Amino acid sequence: MFATRAGEQTFNDGLAHFGALANAAQAAMKIGSLEMKIKIGLGFFARWFNEVSDQVVSVTESDTHWDWVIEACPICWHRKADQPVCHLAIGVLQGGLAWVSGGKRFGLAEIECKAMGGENCVIQIDKTPLD
Repeated sequence: MFATRAGEQTFNDGLAHFGALANAAQAAMKIGSLEMKIKIGLGFFARWFNEVSDQVVSVTESDTHWDWVIEACPICWHRKADQPVCHLAIGVLQGGLAWVSGGKRFGLAEIECKAMGGENCVIQIDKTPLD
């Protein structure tokens, strides 16, 4: 989907503008397992989004996945839809996960969307990489 690819490119372009911050984050993620790197990276991204945008993001975790919870979602603000619409957010997360993991791909699915009447937008991220 075009919006997902655009989200990935947005993340990659953003790295160039936040080089020092990105380098500091990457240094913090050099040690530990892949799961720990992703957990640290998601926490970093959530804090960053909360500070530099009007999004309100949190991350929850289970044994098999993380949930990226967007309480204030700019993508589906005042929209109504029959299907999830936050493809750009999924793309940004895919780009961030690939950066943190050294290029691995993860299964992501929007399991709740405000545009569909959900309380929040929730993107579920599998802990096990696809490749």
